Amino acid sequence: MTDPAPLPNHDESSSDQLLVAVRGGTRKVIAAQILSQLVSLATLAILYRLIDSDQFGLLSMVLPLVVLPRMCTSLGLSIATVQRVTLSDAQRSSLFSVNLALGIVAALATIGLGYLVAPIYQEPELVKLSWWLAGTSVLASLGLLHQALLERKMQLGRLVAGRLAGQSAGGLLAIGAVIFYPEWGVWVLILQQYGELAVINMAVWWLEPWKPRWPQWRTPIRDLLNFGGLYSASSVFFYLGQALDKILIAWLLGSEQKGKEGLGVYSQSFQLVMKPVQLITVPITSVMLPALSRAQDDPAAYQKIALNFYRMVGVTLLPAGVGLFVVGRDVMLVLAPEWHQAGWIVTALAPAIMAQGFVNITGSVLASAGKTKWLFVASLVICLCLLQGYLMGYWLGEEFDGVENTPRGALLGMAASYSLIMLVVVLVPYLFFSCAQVGMRLRDLLAQLWYPGLASLIMGGVVWFLGDVLLVMLAPWMRLTLSIPAGVVVYWLVAQTDVKWLIGQLYGSTEIQPLDPATSSPEDVPTADP
Repeated sequence: MTDPAPLPNHDESSSDQLLVAVRGGTRKVIAAQILSQLVSLATLAILYRLIDSDQFGLLSMVLPLVVLPRMCTSLGLSIATVQRVTLSDAQRSSLFSVNLALGIVAALATIGLGYLVAPIYQEPELVKLSWWLAGTSVLASLGLLHQALLERKMQLGRLVAGRLAGQSAGGLLAIGAVIFYPEWGVWVLILQQYGELAVINMAVWWLEPWKPRWPQWRTPIRDLLNFGGLYSASSVFFYLGQALDKILIAWLLGSEQKGKEGLGVYSQSFQLVMKPVQLITVPITSVMLPALSRAQDDPAAYQKIALNFYRMVGVTLLPAGVGLFVVGRDVMLVLAPEWHQAGWIVTALAPAIMAQGFVNITGSVLASAGKTKWLFVASLVICLCLLQGYLMGYWLGEEFDGVENTPRGALLGMAASYSLIMLVVVLVPYLFFSCAQVGMRLRDLLAQLWYPGLASLIMGGVVWFLGDVLLVMLAPWMRLTLSIPAGVVVYWLVAQTDVKWLIGQLYGSTEIQPLDPATSSPEDVPTADP
């Protein structure tokens, strides 16, 4: 079976229908992502109190050994599945088989890297951890294509419901395990990953009716592999850009107990800072890629959809970055009172939120236009810039710290260098380069962002004055309870136009009129989830 002819994007009714489908899909996935982040925060708040920070440090040492092989061997096939306008049943079966085979290769690579890295980090337990985590790559590969097919049809409500169910199940499993078996430590965190992936796979296989058949090895998928391979390579470099700081900390400090604890604190602080970015960009990119891929032949609709998504990211992540920069120390005092270094690390990392969100969604813009070669080049340049920044931040942090037997200075130096490089060196050149590749103007994009940025700075000043001047004598949780709502009110008052626009985008009409059956079919038409 072959997909029907592509949607007639030049037709005004088709463009309108696509825009309505985008609005409905965005609303569903953002609502689910908010629930997902709340579940994640609640789970982490419990696990932080029950599992020592050095155990999180061990997990941070071994995770790159899992993620990097998985990225290198996935060949970006899920993205290729979503981006292609037509995809036959035989191609789907072949892609499923390739995904499974690559998952096995990734698992073997993880095991091999465990033996290679353990002596470098001087941590023998990494070998055992890599063996156990290797199986997650095989498990993940079983559900990748089904998730991509749900994204392709923009049945995003179903997809995020399945992911939320998996996350909740994994979190509950980890909490139950650590309560009954507190001595398990890092193994509880590994059990959490297996539980989450297993439930997600069961959910997406149930939600997506397509089932794989025996592959026909002469099925033409070479162009999919070429496209996906470049996308996968760029994903590796983007991931390395965010992981090299943890790898350097593990290499330089991981052999000492203080180093493991510092790595655990740093990695979890980084994860907390990235939560607002994930909250916004994960749902947006899941809608953005299929929507822009369908609008490739309609430049006006393409630009409108892309600029709307950039504006959405600006209205939400600019205040999030400024706000977390101001209240980051109090947030960590509430979540993990014993992690004394974490508050300043969160503060140093917080400005990167304002750059990372735009970098994340710009990858989808380039991929939707088939510009994976330039996406790869950009990812390599960004990774090299970040590597230089981390090395300089580590050196400066050690030089000026002045505190013996603690990695605090190095950790703060790396955190600050990440924010500085992303904001000053990466953001504007990358946006300018990417806009030129897809026929957009940078000034049109910046016009969507300057006022939310100004409103965010005003909000940050008010929140700082409340928390650090008027309410400084109160407990951290009380300062947060009073200052965060005050910041929300200030941002609402200053940026009313942008906030009302955002609400209109999320809660406008999502009714979808049927298309002409002569030019489309139910399989590839954007549909509202039941």
